[in-house]
Amino acid sequence: MGRMQDELIRLQETPILDECPDCGGDMIVETIVPIVRSVNVDVGFHDYVTENCYECTDGKIDRLCTECGEPVTMIMGPDATICEMCKQ
Repeated sequence: MGRMQDELIRLQETPILDECPDCGGDMIVETIVPIVRSVNVDVGFHDYVTENCYECTDGKIDRLCTECGEPVTMIMGPDATICEMCKQ
């Protein structure tokens, strides 16, 4: 295959990656955990626990098509919001 055809195939297979909205790219998420003092006391407090983000890989997620939900690839351009199939 030629170089141009190889480049077109690469662009069709490479998804556009955006920053994860849950962790902001840090891969760490803070969750609020309610702490109860005792069974007889109705007053408690909140504690913050840090966990790994399970929604992303390396702080990035695939950009999904706004119409069908499939990943948007680089062949559509860096600002694309719809996939190649939905554009047709």
